[in-house]
Amino acid sequence: MDLDQQLHCLIEQAPQDGTMPRVMEQAIAPVLKTFAGRLKAQEYYVCQSLGGDWLVTTLAHRTDPQRTKTVVYGFETLALAQQSQGVDTNPSLVALAVPVTHLLFKLFSLAAVESVIFSETQGSIEIRRQELQQAIQEKLLGDLGDRPQQTPPSQWA
Repeated sequence: MDLDQQLHCLIEQAPQDGTMPRVMEQAIAPVLKTFAGRLKAQEYYVCQSLGGDWLVTTLAHRTDPQRTKTVVYGFETLALAQQSQGVDTNPSLVALAVPVTHLLFKLFSLAAVESVIFSETQGSIEIRRQELQQAIQEKLLGDLGDRPQQTPPSQWA
């Protein structure tokens, strides 16, 4: 699936409550597409348990080991996932391809994960949840700022 098809799928899966599909289409999807455009592949392999839980890794800061962060790795190829996460030697893990926009959307909604590190053949790119959330919030606020605001009637004379 190309990026537009992936985003269409996410929009279609959004709760049909009247607002969410519009928010997905006008604010979240454009931001996801921008972030996905920084990456090389249309899908990445994510290691997960047989129950479907993603393999989360805790990394320690190089100079201050007390500082940690939780990440999920997305690998450009199945071979990279198998080599890096030991999928081929651990029968309780599998590496499954996940569309890149779906991976970013899940990052946006997972409070326990701070970043996704996209491991590509030419190096790695880290996308932090905070950056993604901030970009989506700015897009939402920008869209709201483009519309005239209605002031509710005053309760006071």
